[in-house]
Amino acid sequence: MASSMPTSPTWKYNPKTTGLVLIDVVNDFLAEGGKAYPLVKDALAKFGTIDNIQRLINTAREREIRIFYSGMSYTDEDFNTWKYQSGIHKKMFEQRMFEAGSWGADWLSGLAPKKGDIICHPHMNIDVFATTDLDTQLRQHDIQDVIVAGMSFS
Repeated sequence: MASSMPTSPTWKYNPKTTGLVLIDVVNDFLAEGGKAYPLVKDALAKFGTIDNIQRLINTAREREIRIFYSGMSYTDEDFNTWKYQSGIHKKMFEQRMFEAGSWGADWLSGLAPKKGDIICHPHMNIDVFATTDLDTQLRQHDIQDVIVAGMSFS
């Protein structure tokens, strides 16, 4: 498939072994009305986060780079039974952010996965590698070079 993007003289990665990992591109962070949106809206505007992520996705698709999605979600049981909560977890739990099955935990329209993308198990901690199957997914798809983007990297 031919790319409509100009070829960069510094592009040295093999698309077959390169993966784009998107973390927390969900409504609670990125959409007006999202529970975390008021906390990040100024940074989203300042850095053009949504547009930049969209450009990354478009470029990855044009170059046939596999895309991996990792979202965050918590169940009612999680909200009610977690004994040890960090400061950020307390805030998220008080507001029931990223509630499993809710609009807030769903992917932002326009950044959502498409057929062929890999959706990892939701992470429940700050570290997406420690609490998901992302590492396994990357290895199983022979990904050697990783591009990471999303709310943790804005």
